[in-house]
Amino acid sequence: MRLRSPLICPRALKTTADEGSINRWTSYAVSGSGKMLRPTIILLMADLCNWQTGLLDDKTVQTSQYKIAMIAEMIHTSSLIHDDIIDESDQRRGRATVSKLKGARLVSVGGDLMAVFLGDYILAKATELLTTLNNADVIQVLSQVIEDLVKGELMQSTSVEDGDKAFVQYLNKTYRKTASLFSHSLKATAICSGASETIQDAAFLFGKNFGMAFQLMDDVLDFVSTEENLGKPAGVDLRLGICTGPVLFACDQYPELQQVVRSRYCSEEDVPSVIDMVKKSDGILRTKQLAEQYCNQAIRQLDVFPVTESKRCLIDLVTKQTTRNK
Repeated sequence: MRLRSPLICPRALKTTADEGSINRWTSYAVSGSGKMLRPTIILLMADLCNWQTGLLDDKTVQTSQYKIAMIAEMIHTSSLIHDDIIDESDQRRGRATVSKLKGARLVSVGGDLMAVFLGDYILAKATELLTTLNNADVIQVLSQVIEDLVKGELMQSTSVEDGDKAFVQYLNKTYRKTASLFSHSLKATAICSGASETIQDAAFLFGKNFGMAFQLMDDVLDFVSTEENLGKPAGVDLRLGICTGPVLFACDQYPELQQVVRSRYCSEEDVPSVIDMVKKSDGILRTKQLAEQYCNQAIRQLDVFPVTESKRCLIDLVTKQTTRNK
């Protein structure tokens, strides 16, 4: 079975690039795509749902399902560009971020303006591609992703809670910023296959639990991995005053970390000591254990599907989450 996920980015680029200058910037942004995790999972779920419903001919995946994979990757790419602006990041996946490229900075009207426009442009073209699906249910489901992304960013920027409320808000933000794209894209894929509500719900919950586990492990890696593996500096969230699972769990053993959580600020001088406290605590272990729980829940959602190569691949992707180093 060939699902051709490596071709998703070039196809998305061809869909969006209708101007020479825009083409250069979109080409750079899209060519930096990393693991292609989102389109890969979407296409695997598409194949699995099509097996479930008997919707198979000479193709394992429908055109509409390929489009969903393209839309998801474009939304993701747009969100990364905007995240890099907010985080003032110089690098992403070992390359300069868009706003740091020579010629991309419009100094007279704002250093990150070109990057903002590029992120907006890719998002706009993703919504344009969405309308070509001609399926109101799919459009409604995928539209929720964009709303959740914005809500998640606002939650991250305005959160002032501490204690249990801080952790609940952290999980809510994690769902909106990361897991929503997985869950809604997979549900949309199931809808395109004509799947029952039971199968649609299973696809949605698989995506939700996988997305939560994926982000929790990203938050762990921010403390334990290297800049070379991450493709960006380690400890970025902490330096921005963003407290993730490892910090929130570590507060139980180091109450002084609550001040960092409440103030949403960690000075550069304090970063090493905060990282040291997190590593000495069980915060990293507990975050990883929570990720494992989400992984187990994701795998359970696949019980309703037949045993196929796609199902085995999805299970393999889930089980590798808690052992990855990038």
